[in-house]
Amino acid sequence: MIKEQYETLVKKRDELNKTINYLAYKLDHFESHVIPFLEEDEYYQLRKKKMLKQDN
Repeated sequence: MIKEQYETLVKKRDELNKTINYLAYKLDHFESHVIPFLEEDEYYQLRKKKMLKQDN
């Protein structure tokens, strides 16, 4: 029973790690895909949010 629970948790962890890595990639490349289509003010607002998140 403990082994089954362990295997279930490992599988869930692996799935979460895949999702986390995917989202991290999307966040890292967000600017290169979206920024060219934004107005200048929108760009600076996004940069400000990103910088504030990094400080936390």
